[in-house]
Amino acid sequence: MGVFRLPDLGEGLVDAEIVIWHVKEGDEVVIDQILVSVETAKALVDIPSPLNGRIIKLGAQVGARIATHDCLIEFQETESLNSQSPSSTVAGELKSSDEVYREVSPGKKTLNTQLKATALVRGLALRLDVDLNQIAGTGPGGTITSLDVEQAQSYKDLKPLPGYESLRGTRRTMSEVMRQSLQAVVPATLMDEANVQHWPVHTDVTVRLIQALVYAASIEPALNVWLDAEAAQRKIWREVHVGVAWDTPHGLMVPVLHHAEKLDADGLRAQLTIIKEQVLARTISRDDLQGATVVLSNFGKFGGHFATPVVLPPAVAILAAGHWSNRVLSQDQTIGIYRCLPLSLTFDHRAVTGAEAARFLAAVIQQLQDQVYTGPI
Repeated sequence: MGVFRLPDLGEGLVDAEIVIWHVKEGDEVVIDQILVSVETAKALVDIPSPLNGRIIKLGAQVGARIATHDCLIEFQETESLNSQSPSSTVAGELKSSDEVYREVSPGKKTLNTQLKATALVRGLALRLDVDLNQIAGTGPGGTITSLDVEQAQSYKDLKPLPGYESLRGTRRTMSEVMRQSLQAVVPATLMDEANVQHWPVHTDVTVRLIQALVYAASIEPALNVWLDAEAAQRKIWREVHVGVAWDTPHGLMVPVLHHAEKLDADGLRAQLTIIKEQVLARTISRDDLQGATVVLSNFGKFGGHFATPVVLPPAVAILAAGHWSNRVLSQDQTIGIYRCLPLSLTFDHRAVTGAEAARFLAAVIQQLQDQVYTGPI
């Protein structure tokens, strides 16, 4: 009997959720026949059979999460596992190898000594019976934290309550990221408005907001920063990599528009269009979901004025734009009705002073209120 383990789907993904089995126990299957569809944090993936054989046992039920290299299917093989050519799926090539398909003695647990985890965290993992090999660290440089271990333990054998449904895929990832932010960040929020009466009706608001972030980062770089609080260190970025909060049917995703400082308005719009297509198709790469130095949420297209957006570490700031509306203002000593864009800037007060945040927000408003701005800086 052979064991087919969940292949490494690439890009650092540590597990997947069973969406639908295309086979059942007792079925005869052939090489490259689709066995199961799984959902990762970013995509749906069809996994093909690596061999000809008969299915003895399915390794998990629909809705269950299974870690990379855990048993997916037990086979009665009719051809050698190691003699087959690689299979391909939408996730890329799934290679046959001893590492992926080998048997492991029941109850045997190994630990990769190259994992980034302190002795304290390793001891916690042993006490909670959590396999560090199956955890993607959220600490600096991929370090596994005690919160990562506790979270992994809390999801073991978790079953939905009556009337509830389990958080899955992107929505579950969103939940985990927000929890981590709540536990890690000391947030404070500034709110103000920009007078955008001069904007044409069809102004590309998201592009203007990104340009404003680029400009503000050049005026007050303290908010275009990564923070390593445990090491009491920060990294000030010259590049501006803007994470753009994106609402999808599956939950919130934050793809990253890299090197926004190098792009003009047309270039920004072109990149945003590509990102939108990849997010909706769930084909965006892991690299394009990481590396934000500052984050933007343009929730105003849905409604609402001000907010307290959530900072996503290691970044220290997020700007949120609400729905523009008309306000009675005094402009150049003349009272009139002007179109105003509400802005909310949340920052991590461990790394950013109130004065720095105020200067940054003032620079955003200055750029937005300029009659003409061609960018980049």
